[in-house]
Amino acid sequence: MRTVRRNARVRYSASQMFELVDDIASYPEFLSWCQRATIQRRTNDLVEATLDVGLGGLYKQFSTRNRLNAPHRIEIELLKGPFSSLEGAWTFDDHHDGGSEVTLTLDFEIAHTPLNMLFAVFFEEAVRSQISAFIARAEALYD
Repeated sequence: MRTVRRNARVRYSASQMFELVDDIASYPEFLSWCQRATIQRRTNDLVEATLDVGLGGLYKQFSTRNRLNAPHRIEIELLKGPFSSLEGAWTFDDHHDGGSEVTLTLDFEIAHTPLNMLFAVFFEEAVRSQISAFIARAEALYD
């Protein structure tokens, strides 16, 4: 199993960053590897969505269930896709002196086929770049 953990201190509130991450339908606008995002179900504390992701001719689709604990946590679990397992969480913690700490932790394992193993390398790099992409999105929307 691979684990990716990224965090950053940002000048935006936990609530602002939570809203950006929860706005899954907008991912194709600023995540270069996300081709399409479709919401299947949304309630106050749950989102089920499918992402079509890809780069350089390698495309995959996966669906997750995200449990929302606004504005502090989004828990991610796999519904279907090229993974044998995928789970993780975004956390958002306000700082007393302004801004917040944003953390993404994702544990995943890819089903073992040659094409999926190549996808694993791409996916891990995409996850590693997510925090930076969300910070850039916050700057574009909130500054």
